[in-house]
Amino acid sequence: METTLLSPVMLWRDFNATEPLKETIIGNETYRDFVYSDVYFSGRETSDGRVRVYGILAKNRLAGKKANRSAILILPDADQSVNLETINIYVEQGYTVLMIDYRGEWDGVDNYTKYPESVAYANYKKAIEAIDTVPKTAKETCWYEWAAVAKYAVSFLSAQPDIDNIGVLGIRNGANVGWILCGTDARVNCFVPLFGMGWRAYKGIFKQSQEDLKPDDEKLKYLAGVDAHAYAQYVKCPVFYMTATNSPEFDFDRATDTISRVSKETDCFVNYAPRLKDVLDKNCRRNADLFFAKYLLGFRAVLPLEPTLTASVFEGVLSCDVELDVSEIKRPKNVTFYVAEDSVNPSYREWKIIQSEKSVRENKRTYTYNLEGNCEFISMFAVCEYRSGITVSSKVVIKKAAHAMDKPKRLLYSTKDKVSTFAPSRTKEKAAGGLFFEDEAAVSYLEGGSGISGLCSPYGLVTHSVNSRDISLTDNSMFVFDVYTEEFCLLKVVLMAQKDELTTVDYTAVVEIKGGFIWQNITIKASDFKSDLRISLKDFSKVCGIRFETETKCVFNNLLVI
Repeated sequence: METTLLSPVMLWRDFNATEPLKETIIGNETYRDFVYSDVYFSGRETSDGRVRVYGILAKNRLAGKKANRSAILILPDADQSVNLETINIYVEQGYTVLMIDYRGEWDGVDNYTKYPESVAYANYKKAIEAIDTVPKTAKETCWYEWAAVAKYAVSFLSAQPDIDNIGVLGIRNGANVGWILCGTDARVNCFVPLFGMGWRAYKGIFKQSQEDLKPDDEKLKYLAGVDAHAYAQYVKCPVFYMTATNSPEFDFDRATDTISRVSKETDCFVNYAPRLKDVLDKNCRRNADLFFAKYLLGFRAVLPLEPTLTASVFEGVLSCDVELDVSEIKRPKNVTFYVAEDSVNPSYREWKIIQSEKSVRENKRTYTYNLEGNCEFISMFAVCEYRSGITVSSKVVIKKAAHAMDKPKRLLYSTKDKVSTFAPSRTKEKAAGGLFFEDEAAVSYLEGGSGISGLCSPYGLVTHSVNSRDISLTDNSMFVFDVYTEEFCLLKVVLMAQKDELTTVDYTAVVEIKGGFIWQNITIKASDFKSDLRISLKDFSKVCGIRFETETKCVFNNLLVI
C-alpha cells in the first residue's frame, strides 16, 4: 500500500521538468533600454492537460556580457502576480529577469497562469481555503503545483541561449515556494528568500509559549512534505535569508530554526531588518545585490561569517560577548546589538539598542544590560555592517530571565532617548517593489522649537514599549505628551490591542493640533480610544503598542503615562 506520508525526497524523486515548453510571446514592450515580454510556457502534465505558466521576461539591452548571461527568477507572494517595479530593481543591474505568476485565475486580470480543472485548487482564490492542509497527499496541494510551476520557470530560463546562471528571489510565501524549489533542483545557482521560512503548520504557536503543536494526520503530512523548513537541509546552493524582526506573518523566532537546518557545507547568510514589519531596509537590498553579483557574476566579494553570541543572565543583568569575523578584507564598520524583553509573539517585541562597553576589540564586542521588568526571557541578536557593504546578523539567542518586579514605567520617551525604540509606521507604500524601505532618516531626531528636540517621521511612528509588562494601563490612565507643528493637523493616536495570537485591533483617539510654531501639551484619556465600531477598549492588558499618525510634520517629546 502506497504511503500518504511523503518526504521531500519521496515527493519529488520522479518529477521531471523536461516536457516541451511550447513558449509563446504575446507582446513586447520597450522602455528605455529594457525589453519586456509577456510570455506563456507549458508546465507539468496533469490528467486533463498541461499547466500554462504566465510571466514577464525582461532584458537589459545594454547589459555587460556577464550580467547578460545571468538570470534572476522572481517568485512573488502567493496572492500577488508580476510586478514591474520589482522586476526593474534587477533588470536595471543588467540581469535577465523572469517574474512568474503562480496565483492563477484572478478577477479583472487578462494574463495569468492557467491550471487545468483537475488541479484548480492551485488557484490562490481556492487555495486560500485549505492552504495549510493536506487532505490526500502532499502531491495534491497548491504548494506542489506552485513549486512545479517554479521548476518549469527554471527550465524556461535554462533554455534561453544567453543564460548560464540562475538565481532565485523568493518574496514572502514565494520564498516558501523557493525553499521547495532550491531543495529539489540543482540547476539554481543561489537563492535569496525574503520573509518566508516555513513553519506555516505552527502559525500562531510561538516558540516561547507553553503551547505545542498537536499533530494529526494532515499536519504530519504537511510537516513532512510541504512546509518549507523541511527542505532547508536539502538546499545545496548559497542562501542569503532576510526578514523583518516584527513581521506578523513570518515568525522571527522560527526563522533561526530554519536557517539552522541548512547544511554547514552550504554557504548560508542571514540578515534582519530591526523593528520593521512588512518591509526590509536598505542593508537588505544591498545584501541581495552583492550576493547575486558574487554567485551569478563572479564578483570577488568575500562574505563574512555570521556574528556569534555568548550570553548569560545573572541577578537581572544580561552579559553578552559578540564575536565577529575579521580579516584584512572583512573589516567591521558598525556593530549594533539589540535586546527585547518577553513578548511570546515576536511581532510585538520592543527592540532596544544597547551600547557596547568602552573596551572594544576588533573581533569582539561586549555588552551588558540591566533588565527593566519582570520578564521571563530575553531575546537578542547582533547586526554587523562591513566596509564591503555587506551586513550580516547573528542568529537570535534567547535566555531565560526572572527577577523582582520593578516599578511600572511611566516615561516612555524624552529628549535624552533620541530615537529610542520608535520605528516608521507606514512603510510598504514607500518601499521599492513593496520590499525595500531605504529612507535612512525615516525616524529622525529634530529640533521643534525653543531649542528642544524630539522624534519626527513622515511615515508615522510606532513603538511596542506600551505593553502590559512595562505599564499598568487602566481606563483611568492618561497619555500625556508634547507635540510641535507648524500648521493645523489631525493627529491619530492608536493603541494596538491583541485580538488573538495573530491579529490586533486598533483603538484610536483623534486630536486636533493647532499650528503656530509652538510646543503644545496634549492629554488623551485611555477611555477616549475607540475601535472602528466605536467600542471602548475593555482589557488594557492586551495592548501591545502605540502609533502616531499624521499627514503633517510633527515633532514629539515627553511621552508619559499617568
